[in-house]
Amino acid sequence: MGNPALYYYPTTAHDAGTVGLLEKVDFGEPISDIQITPIRRVSDTVALSGYTSRTSWTSGIAVRIVLERFTDDELARDLYSFSSHAERGKAFGFARDSAKAVAVVPAGEWNRGSTSLAGLGNIFRKWESSADLAADDIVHISGPSPRNNREEHKLDAFTLTTSRSNITLDSALRYDHSYPAVLRHRDFFPVLYVPEAELSRPMLTHDHRISWSWECSAIMHPHWAASLADAADSLAPTTTTMTESTSVDSVIRGGVISPTTPDGPDTGSDAIERLDPTVTDMFTPTWWRG
Repeated sequence: MGNPALYYYPTTAHDAGTVGLLEKVDFGEPISDIQITPIRRVSDTVALSGYTSRTSWTSGIAVRIVLERFTDDELARDLYSFSSHAERGKAFGFARDSAKAVAVVPAGEWNRGSTSLAGLGNIFRKWESSADLAADDIVHISGPSPRNNREEHKLDAFTLTTSRSNITLDSALRYDHSYPAVLRHRDFFPVLYVPEAELSRPMLTHDHRISWSWECSAIMHPHWAASLADAADSLAPTTTTMTESTSVDSVIRGGVISPTTPDGPDTGSDAIERLDPTVTDMFTPTWWRG
């Protein structure tokens, strides 16, 4: 079992030395709490005739991570330095267990009723080369907006190579999932950002510098799997060669690589839908349905 860990890229250039490389903050002790809250922003309209429609914004997940009353001064300095990165709205990852920092996308279709799934390799293998999943781990499966079907399952079996993964669930899928849907360990959040509303308070506080407390509330970045799945081999680890110089921010800010579109059954004959695959925030409408 690994420790909780943060992953981030302090800069997005790779000029010399360690500039542009992955920075990892190992907590060295279990966190105090983690709260996971699904988000789905919608607004309903009711016409005088009684006809209803819904405008759906990009959905996601909010995460609150807490480490209370720790006394490791070095960790406090690391977290203080990290806050500068997060306050600028830049992306970072968090794993409650660094040994479970695994996220894979489908190799083909994952259909409702299936328990055996074929996936690609771990997108974040450059962050934790030995990370793996095992039987009894809890995994989270979710698809892209606007539908954003999500479900959780326990693993019966999991095998992982550099390019492929074979997954056996203990219960059948409830929804259909296809690329760029993603399966990840439930407590691994690869691409988070701190929203504007959270900047009114410090992440790191202390009691006479005898003990420290850290609290971070963040949102999972929309469409991250579509952006990063094709960039897995070029994500820079903590040490690298000049051929591995990609950071999460440089990929995310470039927009979505693979467009996503709603399939037929959800449109209906009287529906109007529009999907903008380049939307990367929680507040821009991505799906009209009337």
